[in-house]
Amino acid sequence: MQQSIFTAHFINYQNDFYNLVWLRNRLDDYTESSTSKKLKKLNSKFRIEVAPFNNITDGHIALFKKYSSHKPLGWPSSLTNLLLNGREENIYNSFVLNLYEGTVLIGTCVFDVGNKSAAGITSFYDPEYSSFSLGKYLIYRVVEHCKQMQLEYFYPGYFAPGIKEFDYKLGIGNACLEYYDLPASRWLPLSEYSSSKLMLPKMLEKLTQLRYELRAIGIASTLAYYAHFNFAAEVETAGGIWDFPVFLYCDGGNNFNLDLIVVYNPIDSCYHLYSSEKCSQSEDFFGYHGKTVFRNMFDFADSYFKSHDIKLFANVLRQVWAVQ
Repeated sequence: MQQSIFTAHFINYQNDFYNLVWLRNRLDDYTESSTSKKLKKLNSKFRIEVAPFNNITDGHIALFKKYSSHKPLGWPSSLTNLLLNGREENIYNSFVLNLYEGTVLIGTCVFDVGNKSAAGITSFYDPEYSSFSLGKYLIYRVVEHCKQMQLEYFYPGYFAPGIKEFDYKLGIGNACLEYYDLPASRWLPLSEYSSSKLMLPKMLEKLTQLRYELRAIGIASTLAYYAHFNFAAEVETAGGIWDFPVFLYCDGGNNFNLDLIVVYNPIDSCYHLYSSEKCSQSEDFFGYHGKTVFRNMFDFADSYFKSHDIKLFANVLRQVWAVQ
């Protein structure tokens, strides 16, 4: 995305927060499905061209603008910013699959190619052709093209449980589709996926439990979400974006120079304690569809205490609180 390499595991999408689950196709095991065959027949009158993606044409810009106008608020509106972000040249080995009706461009998929794999970057099409399922059709054709290039993997991006707009990826080569299990740090067959592995619900559950423990020992805390987990967030700020979408904020009041921040990390099953410079309740926090959201950037070193034991963690936090 843009001219950066990054990843994310959460998203702030249409006023709510979701997990992201990354996908890849094992191309050696990919076989054409009945859906792909039907879409080829349906779209047989359209012409496909695949070529190195050397520049963004006026046709691409106009098509992306038309496509974006039919997407939800917050969707990227500029193809140039999405792909280049102010740079004059693309630093990646990018290709483009263009779909035409006659000489009219009606669909495009941009993908990057490496030594052994390829990754889908963005797809867009003319909304007037939505009855032709061009979103699915474009990816099917890109996957087949990558298989012909004898690549090992194609990475179509992510899906987000609870957001139907991304579910179409789950049906493309699903027999060879894998997902990245973040807690296990490995790729697994999609057939083994379970929503019980989602991290955000576990974070919320554990932080809510700790909040009750802290309240019982006289420490007030606020359950807050992190505003920068946003679908349209500027990627160049990624270096200053924190890894956790939800946390407990413990405001010490005017007598303390620092605030205490607590997160729960499902990967190591521990609570982590951080300190931050004093926040401003009026400037850094705001109400957001029933949630408390933090708008500022964090700049933390490693957490200075962690524990899986909720009572031990609460007691340590109380001791730190007492000496501030």
